[in-house]
Amino acid sequence: MPDKKDPPASKPKPRPDAATAFSFDWRHLLVVFRSHLPVALAITAVVCTLVAWQQMRQPKLYEARATLNVDRGERSHSLEGIDGNFYSSNEVLIATLLEQLRTMDLLKRVVQSFSPAERLVIAGDSAPHLPAAEFERIVRHAITFHRTAGTALIVVSGVSERPQAAALLANRFAEQAIEYVADRSRSSTDASLVFLRGQAEDLRKKSETAERALQAYRTKYNLVSLDANQNIIVDNLKSLNASATAARVARVGIEARLDQAQTVLKRGDGAAEIAAITGADTLGDIARRLADLKGKRAVMSERYGRRHPLMEENERAIEALQKLEDQEVATAMAALADQRDKARAEERQLDLQRAKAEQDALNLDQRAVEYNILRSTMETHKATYAQLLARLNDATISSQLADTNMRISELATPPAAPFSPNLRKTALVALGLALAILIGYPFTAEMFFGRVRSSADVEYHLSVDLIGEIGSVRGVDERNRAKLVTSEEDEAAAEQFRALYSQLTLTSKIDPPKSILVTSTMPGEGKSFIAANLAECFVAHSRRTLLFDADLRRPTQHRNFGMDNKSGVIRWLESGGSGEGDLLKNPHLGIAEAVPGLYLLRAGGVSRKATELMDAPQLPALLAAIQRQFDVVIFDTPPAGVFPDALAFAKMCHEIVYICRFNAAARRAVHDIVSRLKQTELEFTGIVLNAMPSGLGGSYYYRGYSYQQAKRYSKEYATTPRSNP
Repeated sequence: MPDKKDPPASKPKPRPDAATAFSFDWRHLLVVFRSHLPVALAITAVVCTLVAWQQMRQPKLYEARATLNVDRGERSHSLEGIDGNFYSSNEVLIATLLEQLRTMDLLKRVVQSFSPAERLVIAGDSAPHLPAAEFERIVRHAITFHRTAGTALIVVSGVSERPQAAALLANRFAEQAIEYVADRSRSSTDASLVFLRGQAEDLRKKSETAERALQAYRTKYNLVSLDANQNIIVDNLKSLNASATAARVARVGIEARLDQAQTVLKRGDGAAEIAAITGADTLGDIARRLADLKGKRAVMSERYGRRHPLMEENERAIEALQKLEDQEVATAMAALADQRDKARAEERQLDLQRAKAEQDALNLDQRAVEYNILRSTMETHKATYAQLLARLNDATISSQLADTNMRISELATPPAAPFSPNLRKTALVALGLALAILIGYPFTAEMFFGRVRSSADVEYHLSVDLIGEIGSVRGVDERNRAKLVTSEEDEAAAEQFRALYSQLTLTSKIDPPKSILVTSTMPGEGKSFIAANLAECFVAHSRRTLLFDADLRRPTQHRNFGMDNKSGVIRWLESGGSGEGDLLKNPHLGIAEAVPGLYLLRAGGVSRKATELMDAPQLPALLAAIQRQFDVVIFDTPPAGVFPDALAFAKMCHEIVYICRFNAAARRAVHDIVSRLKQTELEFTGIVLNAMPSGLGGSYYYRGYSYQQAKRYSKEYATTPRSNP
């Protein structure tokens, strides 16, 4: 590793630990909020103004309310006990009434009840020309109703642009609702009475027919009472039925378990599941031990080879347990099959006994069974007839009471003031939007657009120094961009590189000879372009400089200077890496003078194994020899955000220059990479912003002179006549 030449007064920076490197900083939130506050204020003003304007420009609407009171009433009390106390609940009653109020039949009744004069009040002068469907739509959207929570009140609301129309709509709907519910109740009651009378007459006839049949049967067979033996046989038959049912259930359960076990056995991977099904504890224990051995084998396979003694011992144990498991599975399956056979035999025996008992019962008292059937039929008809008569009486009484238990509690009156637009509600909505935008926009913008674009992003968000700003050079031929300083094709850009050199010289704590590492976050940020022109600046200031193309994966410096890539570091390492003789004349290294005073060490090929090549023992000696022959060595490394090569080269360098392309890299990604680079022993000089915009708004992103200003001043300086001394 090269010697670091820090000044005596400087102290080494302590490496932050992991907690410090990734700790949360509240100051970052304040900076984010402050940086996006102007845009957030502008958006807030526009959005809140539009929302308030849209709300306040709505037409004025008036709301009138009529109240309906629902109680149980006499009719509801008379129906208690019928049909499971259905009508005894106020909650169910009110819910039913609310559903009736939503029907289209009621809406049509309300629409048809309006006179031509009332239609003019509701729809204005256009009412005579409105189609019936359109007027119905107006009424439907103007009327709403809801139940007041915790009460038996239903509030009907009428909404219109006219106060009188709002009150008319609410009152008319309330009146028609009461009549509609009453009509439905009357029609429903009348239909129920007709149905109940017909059913009662039919059941009366059936009951009389059943009673006559029973009496005739008793007379024919002289059945005064049933024999006590018949009761014993019936009780025995019930017991056998219960036992047979239990045996059948047990047999079905065993067969289901056996089928399930056979299905699992066919899959070949369910010893533990078979143990759970059959209840074989030994098999379950073997399955768990086998699973543990297989898990250990999976872990050991990552560390040992297949022939390792531990692996072989594990394999033998698995084979032994597998054989034992197969035996236990066969034993469990056999035991379950034996249980099934026993259950089947028991079920057959019980079925035979039950059949014999049934035959005995039939033979003993067949007539008694027929007698019981006739008597049960008669009793059923009588009980049903009695219940139906009771319900018919209740329904008859109910039809004579009030038809509805809904009354108008309060009529609607024309409102004095509109409820919409609501200034207070509009203000609250605007305030909520303002708070949401002011709080949410800065952090949303930071999440999606938090990229490095200006000196503020570098110094406030990343907490590092900005040492240079390079404007966009799209107008320069791509083949000449790496030689802007020497060719002076773009004087403004060349001047910005000279400013970068001056700032780097002022901020550097290490004097030449030294090595400078140049890297970036991602490809395409202009790292190689800046490294080449920065090297030319050192040459222009009489520094013997070597540009080392350390990007062994995608080298570009040989193309920048119009050279081939046949010689270089990779070729030198492949040839043995001999450091004897003059390195400048080594044909494998191929160090060539790209421009006068600037030497280029090319990659010498392309390799995906760059990290392995950097670990070659010859490389440190080569770099040490190069640094003895040159004042400045600039390493052009791969992007640090993609590859670890930059960190590997860090131990061979003194300083680092970090390149960020305008609006390309996310601030969070740059912050994380810079934090890792600061943990090395490199001197982090700062960040260079590349490809800064050169349009009319480009000066907003510059800390010093913008690209346009530098270009204009360079042109004026070149055209100003110089006086002779």
